[in-house]
Amino acid sequence: MKTTHPLTDVRRWGVAVAIAAIALPLSGCLSLMIPSEPTELPTSHPSTEDPFDDSDDLDDDSDALDTSDGGTLSFAEGADLDSTDFVEWGDGFMMDSDWEVSKPDDGDGGWEYKQVNGDCTAGFWQGMLGDVGTQDDRDATAEVLALILDATAAEVVDYTEVGKFSYQIPDSPGVDHLNIYGETDTGNWLIAARAFATPNSALYIDINCATSSAVDVAEEVFSKNPIVVW
Repeated sequence: MKTTHPLTDVRRWGVAVAIAAIALPLSGCLSLMIPSEPTELPTSHPSTEDPFDDSDDLDDDSDALDTSDGGTLSFAEGADLDSTDFVEWGDGFMMDSDWEVSKPDDGDGGWEYKQVNGDCTAGFWQGMLGDVGTQDDRDATAEVLALILDATAAEVVDYTEVGKFSYQIPDSPGVDHLNIYGETDTGNWLIAARAFATPNSALYIDINCATSSAVDVAEEVFSKNPIVVW
């Protein structure tokens, strides 16, 4: 990594966090999908302004995007989902000539696309959570990122940005998520996740680029691959 942080000396895969009961399919897939070296948090936010949200305030559950074609699913609105709702990625890269499958569906909720020019990969995962207790979607999302990054939610949250996944259809940024950015000696990465406490579901994506900005590429990835609830 190009940056260091006190968390680099902390290894917490077994840490007792509020959703430590996260289902085995999730914990079993993480190592297959996350960037090769994501265990060190950057010392600051990316210098590039976050293109996915108008504010860094994690408490902002604004309905400003209610007029978008796909609607909105803020962290607060996640409580309106039903326990029987099914949440999944809409595969917007299936027919995209700029992306090709680099890792097919592994049967455990994970797959990966790669740019045809070979610069960036986008790994997707979807699956079920364990018992999240009384946590809301935002807190559960922070826990998912913490599990991926081998840290605690309290440590991770200081380095996250609020972003938007598309909702139901492409190019409709209405689903709140948390993302975090980092750099390695060979490139840069961005991980974005959203947990849905009521239906006990979670989705995340990791983007790794050698030369391009993972933040910029994420804008395309998030736009073309919506979160679908049915």
